[in-house]
Amino acid sequence: MLKLKHSFLGSNHRLVKILVDGKYGILNLITDEIEAVPVFDQLQFHSTTDTIWAKRDGYYYVIDQNGNRTSNELIAEKDWMYIDQSDVCPKCKGGGCFDCYGFGVVPIGGDYEAYFND
Repeated sequence: MLKLKHSFLGSNHRLVKILVDGKYGILNLITDEIEAVPVFDQLQFHSTTDTIWAKRDGYYYVIDQNGNRTSNELIAEKDWMYIDQSDVCPKCKGGGCFDCYGFGVVPIGGDYEAYFND
């Protein structure tokens, strides 16, 4: 298990990503217990909405610290695209903006002019 101690999944810096066999989970740094088993392809904290976004089986959705979906919103990966080869959104530069949810991806068919004209 690889503890990604600087990949915080909350504003209180209590939860971080772990990586096991290419899948991400959630570790509580205070208790050193696994909160969500490593089953996700990606995990990202979205500071604007104070939510954790996960990608699994080709879909993005919001989860709680235990890995459970918290809403019915489900976004298919095929409806999104990377807008930068380094997988970093030019608008937020990896900091987590509302448009890319910190993943560096945006919905296909959108207007991306604002991303490149900051």
